[in-house]
Amino acid sequence: MIGLRNFIIGFMFIVLIVSTIMAEPGFDARTYESGNRIWDEDMDLSDTYTWTPQSFSGFYYNPDTDEGKETLTIKNINRSIDNGDIEYVTGPIVKEFECNSFGNYSVIGFMAERYFTGYEENSIMNDGISLMDEKILSRVLIDDDESRMIKSGIPLVLEEGYEFHVTEYAKSGDDVIVALFKDEEKIYETILSEGITFTYKKDMGSTKDIPIIALHINTVNRGMEISSISIDGIFQISEDYINVKEGDEFGLMEIETVDSDKITMVNSNDVLLEKGKTFNLMGKINIKVGNCDTLRFAPIVDTSEPGTYELRGTVTDGVKYTWTPLNFEGLLYDMDCGECTETLKLDGRDGRTIRCGFLSYTTSQINMSFEYSGWDDYESIGFMGEKYFTGYIDNSIETKGVSLMNKGRLGKILIDEDEKHTIYIGNSLPLADGYSFRFDEISQDGDSIMVGLLRDGEEIKSDIINNESTYTYTKKIDDEDVPIIAIHIDKIFRGMGTDSISVNGIFQISEDFKKVEEGDTYGKMEINSITENQIRITNDESINLSKGDTINIMGDIKIKVADSDIVRFYPFQEIEVVVEGLPTQIPTQIPTQMPTSEPTPIPEFNIILLPVMVIIGLMFLLSGKKD
Repeated sequence: MIGLRNFIIGFMFIVLIVSTIMAEPGFDARTYESGNRIWDEDMDLSDTYTWTPQSFSGFYYNPDTDEGKETLTIKNINRSIDNGDIEYVTGPIVKEFECNSFGNYSVIGFMAERYFTGYEENSIMNDGISLMDEKILSRVLIDDDESRMIKSGIPLVLEEGYEFHVTEYAKSGDDVIVALFKDEEKIYETILSEGITFTYKKDMGSTKDIPIIALHINTVNRGMEISSISIDGIFQISEDYINVKEGDEFGLMEIETVDSDKITMVNSNDVLLEKGKTFNLMGKINIKVGNCDTLRFAPIVDTSEPGTYELRGTVTDGVKYTWTPLNFEGLLYDMDCGECTETLKLDGRDGRTIRCGFLSYTTSQINMSFEYSGWDDYESIGFMGEKYFTGYIDNSIETKGVSLMNKGRLGKILIDEDEKHTIYIGNSLPLADGYSFRFDEISQDGDSIMVGLLRDGEEIKSDIINNESTYTYTKKIDDEDVPIIAIHIDKIFRGMGTDSISVNGIFQISEDFKKVEEGDTYGKMEINSITENQIRITNDESINLSKGDTINIMGDIKIKVADSDIVRFYPFQEIEVVVEGLPTQIPTQIPTQMPTSEPTPIPEFNIILLPVMVIIGLMFLLSGKKD
């Protein structure tokens, strides 16, 4: 009996160990092969790593159907990536037109943009067609089902210079004569009636008669004085297609294979991941590398062109999930130092309901280095995806430390740079918030200068400062002087004709401080604790994850819910670039693939303990078998 008991105990002991291991996906950090958008060698990630629609916002994903086929895999990761070790694969996905009358078409995510790849059977083209077979792609310009009323003399403006006009109504019945114009010239005219789909076709490559514009005529309304038609569906693709043939190059990548199911690209030359560099990999996809000895990098979307870009977090259908800057691009992350403290955590939900207090957001202070290395660190915090200044440490710009967190305030960082600027006498250096720094006069001995600080063109302060010194401008906060502008004077030059100074460090924070106090609400969240180093916010009301909803959570952070019976959702932010190179965050990314649970590294002591436990289990088994 004792032997049998020992055998059973040993067997159960080993089953327990194995089940515990299997319950932790990726329990050994060295097996991490996907899941984060940041690759960091300090995290012991696999040197073969794959980015999917789950972990990279630039990849196309349909949350409603849980489909996304783009992947980027890098093998043998180090500072130099060998020829052929970067592989990008993408394939088409069948998608419903927004207008149900049109049927289905296929679309592909390609280098951070969405492209049309063909019509399915029984759609706008009854027989269907695949542009992938022709090795071409076209951009989707319009796909909507909005209702529009069109009257004679008032055209419907489409993309790429096209306009749709109603030219004449039949004397009786529901017929109407319509015309399509391109760059103000009529190019096509036909007669339509209610329920008919208007299409305009063009040749694309060697393929003939591809519909590039489709409009569904819902009703024709004849009136005594004014007649109109209503349109409830528009679809348009670009007539300017791109070629995707074997050997074509996009950035550092070259197309290896193309067929109706997928496109495969690889790097045709070695790729260097140099410290502090951001370079184009292909299309709109760049690679950003941390400016540090530790190899740390991530793919990012080039947002320099005007448009709207989505910064998303991993999609989940789980009851619990945690988002950090490693898997949610909308949270603050410093690529150079690897610091990140923002966390958005779902502790549980009941079906489609997140109960009060079960969604929490925490953020903590971190020490940051000024861009100008002559100043010591300052304290900062990521707050709802934006970077804020929280204080000076001792002997930084100030001789004594100043904490804004203790005063319940955060300062928006406007400038932090170490660029060199030369200012000639009588000229000014523009700053932010309407401020400018003027060089007025140099002393006879050349060791000191008179400078002025202006706001909106009016002088508000003048000072005399020395060579190689820091000029500061302070504002009082709770009876304490806090520098909001710091400028480091590097050199003073007295010339034969013109005097000048050299500036090599600027730091400026906004004087419009954000107040943060317990009880403050942001969207559906409320601050429930503030300590010297941390802010914690939780939902102060239940959140309903209704199908297809977009929910304002806090600040610019929202949650998008899939229009699906499965409760699938993700957090996101949107940035709108209105002027080239100047993104402006607005309150409200492409969603992601189904996630796996975020792996948790096993503690080091368990690596030693597990073999011991296995040996003990085997001893029980053997003793039981022997008896």
